[in-house]
Amino acid sequence: MPTGLSLCLDNVAGVFFPGQTITGQLTVQTTKEKTFKEISVKFKGFSKVHWTERRTERRNGKNVSKTVHYRSSEEYYSSSYRVWGNGSESQLPPGTHNFNFTFVLPLNIPSSFESETGQVRHLCKAKIDVPWGFDKTSTQPYSVNSLYDLNTDPVAKHPIQCNEHKYLCCLWCKSGPLSMVLRVSRSGYVPGEKILINAECSNKTNSVVNYTEANIHQIIKFHAQGKTKTIDRKVAQIKKEAIPEGDDYIWSEVGLVVPPLPPSKLQFCNNIEIDYKFKFKVCPSGCHGNLDHEVPLIIGSIPLRENFTLFQPAAPFQPLPLPSTSYPTPMPPIAPSAPIGGAAPPAGFNISPYNPNIPPAQPGFVAPTAPVFPGVLNYPDLPPPSYNECMFGATGIADDSDDESGGKFAPKYASYNLSKGMAAAPPPYNESMLPPEMNNENAAFIPGGMSGQP
Repeated sequence: MPTGLSLCLDNVAGVFFPGQTITGQLTVQTTKEKTFKEISVKFKGFSKVHWTERRTERRNGKNVSKTVHYRSSEEYYSSSYRVWGNGSESQLPPGTHNFNFTFVLPLNIPSSFESETGQVRHLCKAKIDVPWGFDKTSTQPYSVNSLYDLNTDPVAKHPIQCNEHKYLCCLWCKSGPLSMVLRVSRSGYVPGEKILINAECSNKTNSVVNYTEANIHQIIKFHAQGKTKTIDRKVAQIKKEAIPEGDDYIWSEVGLVVPPLPPSKLQFCNNIEIDYKFKFKVCPSGCHGNLDHEVPLIIGSIPLRENFTLFQPAAPFQPLPLPSTSYPTPMPPIAPSAPIGGAAPPAGFNISPYNPNIPPAQPGFVAPTAPVFPGVLNYPDLPPPSYNECMFGATGIADDSDDESGGKFAPKYASYNLSKGMAAAPPPYNESMLPPEMNNENAAFIPGGMSGQP
């Protein structure tokens, strides 16, 4: 029977914040005595970008096409140490062997991110050094969430509003106006929160409006070798039905839920940038162009304080007991933790007394199974979030795992649970936002007197 090697994090959610401590166990199973040089564990955080472009060149009077590769990478931390052995050949007895490990994450590291073109990954990798044979490895990815506090960004409170109209022309004929008045109370949101949309769409043209639509777009910029590649991904959408010619339609507090996403900017990463946009559009039939409005949107991980009451605490994880026998971690013992809020420890394996993720070791102590959310340090009244997988699902990490399992991984992000029956009050309707053509003859356009309610 081959040697078994596996990694298990005490934090079963697999989510951590910069400066927190990762703890877990490395398990080796053998049915007979084995000879190894050492067993080690390594923690690594890095980003990498890669894409290709086709380029045509003139050679010997002929056009020749070739594929050009663009690559870039960054390393945020990389530390390893032995949990067993000393580098010389030694015998490991048969049986199941558990080795504890502990690692403190650095402070200024980016959130996890996955896409086809670029990734930010954080991995724990165990390795058995087999003399005169193939090394045995096992990889455990984990999610890192860097905090983006919307309360520190004044733009997050800016309302989104517009008053736009256009005329549809066909040859020498000009129709009445196609108009929209849009109002969203603010520009900053967290995953799980609803963007409450208030919009009045008036179709005084001679054409049918096929649909009206609101969506969120994720704009990703990848940088490599002096070049930039931009990808636009639609991450959320609501579409409403057609508006007949001469009719109106109103969006009244229509909620567009923000899915699990990394925060805006992807701080501390220099080769991948992330921004978000909110788009609203009215789409007429035929060959006419859309009437649309597009503005920046900010996605954070700590909501605006005035909206804390909209959320309810996430359901807690149930602790699971650890195996009763294990090898001790080959490091100085963890001292009693200081009060939460002290200075963060240096990254790596030399643990200082500060350890926000682990209470003082006591008889019968069970390691935490969910991350301690750092947002409570500044906002004790903030309900803790849950942690949900990215909306794009899992991607393969075989190129970074170096082991037989390969496997897939979906990063998890802080996401908030809305309290039932609670919603932010819409902003007061401002009649002056209507186009001049609609102030008098279209009084029915005002909320409460409009046809086509969603």
